[in-house]
Amino acid sequence: MDSRPNSGVPDSGSTKRKPSLLEPGVPNKCEPSTTQRSFMFVDTQNDLSQEFGVGREKMAFLSKLAHRRRKKESIQRLKTSQRANNQQLATSEDLVMQGATRQGACALNGYLGQGYVDPFDTSSVSMTDSMNLYFHHFRVQVAPTAIPFDGAREGRVWAQVSASLPALRYIGLFLAAENKAVLESTHRGSLSASAKASQEAIRYRVQAIKHLNKVLQQPDTAVTESTLWCVSTMKHCEALSGQFTALQAHKKGLRALIDLAGGLENLGHALLSTIYQGDIATAALNDSQPCFPMLPSFRRAVLDETAMFSSSDGNYDYGQSIPRSLSGFGTRFIDAAWYGELNSDMRTTLHACRRLFVHFEMATRFPTLVKPTDKDLYIILLHHLLSLRFSHRENDLNDPLRRTLFAYAYLRIWNFRGFSVTRHILNGLKRSLIPHIAYFQTTAPDLLLWIAFIGSMASQGYESYPWFVGTLRDVAVHMNVMKWDEARTILVGFFYSDRTGYRTGEDLWKEVMAPSPPCIGPAVSEFISGPTSTGYGKDIL
Repeated sequence: MDSRPNSGVPDSGSTKRKPSLLEPGVPNKCEPSTTQRSFMFVDTQNDLSQEFGVGREKMAFLSKLAHRRRKKESIQRLKTSQRANNQQLATSEDLVMQGATRQGACALNGYLGQGYVDPFDTSSVSMTDSMNLYFHHFRVQVAPTAIPFDGAREGRVWAQVSASLPALRYIGLFLAAENKAVLESTHRGSLSASAKASQEAIRYRVQAIKHLNKVLQQPDTAVTESTLWCVSTMKHCEALSGQFTALQAHKKGLRALIDLAGGLENLGHALLSTIYQGDIATAALNDSQPCFPMLPSFRRAVLDETAMFSSSDGNYDYGQSIPRSLSGFGTRFIDAAWYGELNSDMRTTLHACRRLFVHFEMATRFPTLVKPTDKDLYIILLHHLLSLRFSHRENDLNDPLRRTLFAYAYLRIWNFRGFSVTRHILNGLKRSLIPHIAYFQTTAPDLLLWIAFIGSMASQGYESYPWFVGTLRDVAVHMNVMKWDEARTILVGFFYSDRTGYRTGEDLWKEVMAPSPPCIGPAVSEFISGPTSTGYGKDIL
């Protein structure tokens, strides 16, 4: 969802460069200077002079003063009108967001702009009230929460760029409507609202494809970077929404466009970032490995990547001390007795995860630490986790651990939880974990506690939620971990932190420890194996 289609184009050697949308623009020389003369010297001795030159100068001066006064009054009226409009929009926004749950709520006062209506009608497509509402949802909720760093800026830039790209505007609307449909069905329980949003998502998706096809049919626009960016973004959105059939078509089309452009090596960094995000979502949906290789040049381009991954002690110098709450973050993996049973690639991956997850927590607390390409560090990690494969073994900790690390990064750091791809990620984790529960319960019950907890946090509203909650309850009872403070100490020793504005782990723990936990359902029992005398297996029911 990177919103910079041209920012990754390499400089051809010229010293001149167009400023990006994120940089302050160069002052317009045609605009009147603020130091313009607002007075005129008059020779009082010759004030009555009828000399033609002096009279003409007086008339020009008075005309400029009158024009300036009218312009100032016009600007003042516009400002007054805008303030009234903003107040009306703020009231409308409050009504729109009243029903938002804690999981989907966001602070509107942190968004700079004109609300959900463009008062100057600068969009590349004609926007209805419904479309404005969906695009507002995209800018202030989807983009800011789905991107690890500076998501609000990404949402604003997307709005600016899509003003001239109809396909991109409809892609944003499609993504927002799809997200709203999932939120309504999984968290708010409104089936009618979910059905309406789903219908809107289909309509916007059709319009996006229509505009993409129009661009692809024109020789001068078919292989431009903006077209590649729109197609890769559309592919990403199709993967997030679980559109398997359409995804295959976009996958083939994107490959053909990349070949026509000369291969991945000839594309800019920002475009590559967008392509990799779509590739990661596609692999997560299909439970497969990524199609595109991770280019060494992309890795090298990520700022501070060498320092982040080369630290021998697992620590990174942030220029300030790490908070005490993060001092033990992820250390339980390395200190565990079962650590030596992990594959060597998994052990290396855990060290990299610890550095990146600590970096995310630090950057969340201290935003000045964020570098322009920091989010690409997590693209590299996700690509790596999907590329890892382990030989099948009867007793194995590696694959369930790999899937949980991916779920943690993808659903809690990138926060793509409000999309259909989440269901497939969690179902894959469940399938991988079920055959090895007996081994986990005897070898690494604390690791099983963390895996079941992350699964429970991410699966709320999905069919796998009761299974993860039931597994979490049973392993907690088996370990005699009944209080939240005890559980939190274990979880932080792996990876866990609350995310502001979302359900907390303590809320989940209260539900897990309630006298009547959620019913799992009979369909799950036939897949669960393991001894029943220890509180696992069929005792989960």
